[in-house]
Amino acid sequence: MKTVAIIQARMASTRFPGKVLYPIHGKPMLQWVVEAVKRAKCVDEICIATTDQRDDDDICATALALRVKTFRGESEDVLGRLWSAATMLRADCIVRVCGDCPCLCSEFIYEVVSAVVHYGADYAAVRDKRGEPLIIKPYGITCEAFTRYVLDREVLSLNADHEHVTKGMYTCLALMQ
Repeated sequence: MKTVAIIQARMASTRFPGKVLYPIHGKPMLQWVVEAVKRAKCVDEICIATTDQRDDDDICATALALRVKTFRGESEDVLGRLWSAATMLRADCIVRVCGDCPCLCSEFIYEVVSAVVHYGADYAAVRDKRGEPLIIKPYGITCEAFTRYVLDREVLSLNADHEHVTKGMYTCLALMQ
């Protein structure tokens, strides 16, 4: 099962434009994220999914310097970019990471990938003590993994949320438990 980490990153941010390349201790935030993903030995390939906007050319230059693949797609369709990158790389298991999570822990990546690859889960996210997905809070340290089947199903769904990529996945799967 091919596991691909797809890091979503773009320069346009309402609250903090350019945050993914903002330097933290001498490195762009995105570099911290990529390095954490590279430490996760369960990931076969890494791709940064960004937009086709000129503002995101610097993200592609950073990816090139970090020796990471990129995919560029429509700025208003985050789900479409993720799906297209997964399709391009022939991913079976997708690890979704946000480019503004500089405190990401490679052990979290291993946990969610193990749940999908070794235990047959369709979707996995690191949870807090109350069972809430960490994608809600705290910010900056989490990731989630899911199968290609679940991603394809989400893309084809009439109710798919093209901005909040996995909201429909974990809502639907939670209802099925």
